[in-house]
Amino acid sequence: MFLFLFLFFLINPFFVFADINFYDDFSTPAFRDKWEIAYISPSEDSPIWDSYDWQVTEEGFGIYLKDKQMKTHAVLKNNVFSNFSYSLTLIGRKGEDKNILFRYVDEDNWYGFHISKSGTFFGSRKNGEYSDTKVSNFSLSNNIFYEVKVVIINNRVSLFIDGDEVVSNYKINDNFIESGTIGLKVSTGATYPSEVYFDDIKVTRINPPVVLIPGHGASFNFKEMFLNQPDPDGWQMTPGVRVYDNIIASLEANGYEKGENLFVFNYNWLNSISDTASHLYDFIGNIVDSSSFSGVKIVGHSMGGLVGRACFQEQENECFIDQLITVGSPHRGVLETYGAWEGGEIWRDGLTRLAFEIFLKTQKQPLETNKEALRRLSPSLAEMLPDFAYLKNDQGEEISFNEEDYPKNLFLERIGPVVGDKNNFIFGQEQPTLRWLKVSEDLSWADQFLDNWEHGKPIEKEFSNRGDGTVLALSAYPSENFSGRFFNLGHRETIADPIAVAEIMALLDLEPQGGLEFLTNEENYLVFYLHSPAHLEISNLSEEAGFWEDDLGPKLIIIANPELEKDYLVDVVGDESGRYRLTTGKIYSGDSFWRHYDGFIEPGQTDTFKINLNNFIEVATTGSIHPIEELLEDLKIFSNGFLEEKVVEWQELFDNDYQQALVYGYKLKNWLSLSAKNSILEIDDLLTGLAKIESVISYLEELALAEERPVKDRQLDFILSFWSQKLLEISSLPSQNNSLSRLAALDYLTSNDYYSLLSEDQKNYEKLIYSFSGIGSLVNSQILLQDN
Repeated sequence: MFLFLFLFFLINPFFVFADINFYDDFSTPAFRDKWEIAYISPSEDSPIWDSYDWQVTEEGFGIYLKDKQMKTHAVLKNNVFSNFSYSLTLIGRKGEDKNILFRYVDEDNWYGFHISKSGTFFGSRKNGEYSDTKVSNFSLSNNIFYEVKVVIINNRVSLFIDGDEVVSNYKINDNFIESGTIGLKVSTGATYPSEVYFDDIKVTRINPPVVLIPGHGASFNFKEMFLNQPDPDGWQMTPGVRVYDNIIASLEANGYEKGENLFVFNYNWLNSISDTASHLYDFIGNIVDSSSFSGVKIVGHSMGGLVGRACFQEQENECFIDQLITVGSPHRGVLETYGAWEGGEIWRDGLTRLAFEIFLKTQKQPLETNKEALRRLSPSLAEMLPDFAYLKNDQGEEISFNEEDYPKNLFLERIGPVVGDKNNFIFGQEQPTLRWLKVSEDLSWADQFLDNWEHGKPIEKEFSNRGDGTVLALSAYPSENFSGRFFNLGHRETIADPIAVAEIMALLDLEPQGGLEFLTNEENYLVFYLHSPAHLEISNLSEEAGFWEDDLGPKLIIIANPELEKDYLVDVVGDESGRYRLTTGKIYSGDSFWRHYDGFIEPGQTDTFKINLNNFIEVATTGSIHPIEELLEDLKIFSNGFLEEKVVEWQELFDNDYQQALVYGYKLKNWLSLSAKNSILEIDDLLTGLAKIESVISYLEELALAEERPVKDRQLDFILSFWSQKLLEISSLPSQNNSLSRLAALDYLTSNDYYSLLSEDQKNYEKLIYSFSGIGSLVNSQILLQDN
C-alpha cells in the first residue's frame, strides 16, 4: 500500500495536498449505516435475492453471486463529490468482471470503470442507457489484491492500478454528471459465478488551486520597488498585515497548502493594474501548467479584486479563472483616490499611509510636488478614480459626471463593465464612507502655480452608510445581475471577520473554520531607510519587523506595532567611505512624522541612533566627531566657502541655546535664497545648499525638543500674528514660471501645513518648535517671489 501511494504521489504530487472526505475499512459490521444496497438485476423484489447479500469478511466488503445475469450496487450514502480521488483494495475470487462506480447519481446515471479479460472500459449510464469505450488493454486476475485509484477532475479521469497509470487523463466528452457519490458493483453475465471484495475505501477531495490577491499596500518587495531590480522571489506581505490570516487558515483547514494549491499573488500595487494583471496571467499559467486543473479560483481583496477582474476581462482564456470572488473591491473606483491624484494628499491612515509615504519620503525628486511624485511613482492611482458623479460645487450642487469636470479613469473606460458568469461579490455596508466631495475653484496662488486641484479643492466631505468605510457599495457591487452578499462590516473586516470568511468558504464550496477571531492590520509603524554606502543593524528588536537589503546589507526596516516607550537602537554601520542619509518615519495614532538624518561614515564606523516612538532621537558614534559636526564642516566648504563665515557664527550658538541656533538655521536658508534671487547662486547650488542646511536643522530640532520649555501665550500670539500677516503678503505677490517661483510655492504650502498644525494645538511644545520651520519656509517663499 505504501509503495502504491508513494508512486502515485510521485507521478501526481499535486494530489498530496487534498482533503480526505471519507474512509471505510469495514471494521464494524454496521455497513448499512453508510452503504445503500441496490439490487438491479433481477429486480429487488425477485425472490432470488433472498439467497444473496453483501457482507463483510476478512477480505473486505463484497458479495458472491452464483447465478447468471445478476447485478447489484453498493452506493455510499449522503455524500456528493465533484473533483476527487477514490481509492480501494480489490480482490476477485471468481468471475471475469470487476467494476467501480463514481459520480453516481442514481441507478440510471453514473460513471464507472469496467475491467474484464478484454481490457479496461470507461462506462457511463445516462438516463438508463449504458455505453462504454475501451480505454486500456489492462485486465485483472483473480486471487490477487490490487490497489486501485480513480482520479477525476472536471471532465478528465485517470485510473491507477498498484501505482501504475493504466488510464491517463481520459476526456469525458459528454460530461453530463459534474458530481455524485461513489459505488461498488458486482455482476454476472453469461459467465458466472462472480465473487469480488472491496476494502480500505477512501475518497479524497482534490481542491482546485486558489489564488489570494491582497489589497493596496499589502505587498512588498524592496529590490523591485526601491532598487528597480528584478526579484520575483522577493515578494511578501508588508509587515503588520493580518487581515488575510483567517482566510489562509480556513483554506489550510480544508486541506490546502501554500505553494501547492494555495497561492498568494503579491504584486507591485504602484504599477498599472493592467500591467499587474499581465503578471497575474503568467502566475496563474504556471500554476495551471503544474496541476491537473485547467483553471484557478481567485479571492481578491480591495485592489486585488480589481487586478483579478482585469486579468479575467483582458487576458486570453479568461486568465484561466474558474471563479472570481472580489471582496470590497473598487470596481467603479474609490473617492479617496481623488485627494492623492489631484493634490498629493493621503486621506487614509495605517497601511495606506505607510505605503504611500514611504515612497514619497524616499523617492520624491527635488522641486517635485507630492501630486507629481505620486503620479510618477504610482500609475495605478489614475485607475482607482471613480467613474461616477461624486463632486459638488461650493454651493452643494451635484456636478454631473463628464470629461471636463472630473479626472478621467481610462482604465475603467477601456475594461468596460463587469462581465461573465464567474463573479461573486462580497462587500460591506453601514460604515461611514466618503460619498461626496464639495470642491472649490478658489485656489491659493501656490496651488494654481503647481497645478494642484485641477478639478477643485475639497472644502467639505459628505459620507454615506452605503459602504464599508473605504469603498462604496455601488463600487464594490456594481451590478445586481451578479451574485452578491453584504455584511455590516468595514473594509478590512470583509476579508478578516469570521462571518465574512465563512461566506467566502461557502462560495468556494469549502467548510468554514471554527474558532477564528477578527485580526486587523497594524496601524502604527516605525520605518528606517538608509541611502548610503552602509547598512543598518538593530539589536533590541522583539516585535514583528521586515528587513530588506542590497549587496551591502539591510537598507530598510519596517517595525509593525512598535512599543510606545521603547528605545530602539539603530546602527548605521559603514561599509565604504561616504555620506549617508537615514530616513526615519513614525506613523502613530493617525499622525505621521518623517525626518532625514545625514552623516559621514567610514568602513567599520558605527553611528547609533536611539529612537523612541513617543520621544526623540539621540545619536552616538564610534567615529572621531559627531554627525552634526561633520555636516557643519561640510557646509563650510560648500560652493568654495560661500557660507563659511556664517556657519562659524552658527556653530557658536550651539553651546548656548538650541532654539536660537534653530532660528539662525532658518535665517541662513533665507539668506541663501536671497543670494539665488540676486543671481549670486544658481538654482542647483541653491537646492544643494538648502539641503545641507536642512540636514543640520534635523539634528537641531531634536536637540531643541529635548530641552522642553513651557509654551508662552505671548510667544504664540506673536508667531501666529506674524505668520498670518506673511501669508496675506505673499498671496498678493506675483509669481513667474521659473524654478525659484516653484520653490516658493512649495515652501508656501509647507508653511501653510505647519500653520494649520500649530493652530490645532497651540500648547504643544513639539509643534511650536516645528513652527519655526513653517515660518522659515514662509519667509523663504516671500524672498523668492518679491522683486529684487
